[in-house]
Amino acid sequence: MDQKINERIAILEANKNNIYEQLKELKNDIKDLQKVTNEALRNVQKTEDLNQKIFSINNRLDGIEQTPGKDYHYYKRLILGALITGFMSAVIGIIL
Repeated sequence: MDQKINERIAILEANKNNIYEQLKELKNDIKDLQKVTNEALRNVQKTEDLNQKIFSINNRLDGIEQTPGKDYHYYKRLILGALITGFMSAVIGIIL
């Protein structure tokens, strides 16, 4: 009977030691997961910052792309006005 109890105690102690080892491994795994999670959160923040910078650059490029078109319309109107004024001046000069 004592031998069975001693065997049972030995098995339980082995199980206890096995459980402690598994807990240590789980603690290490949890620490690794926390590190990975923190790194992922940092990457998300960096990505959001980059997205904001890209959005800002995109807005500025849109403004730069539209400026030549606005200038073209202004100069087109200026040249057309000058031609009409010159034509009208020539007509008035011929009439007078």
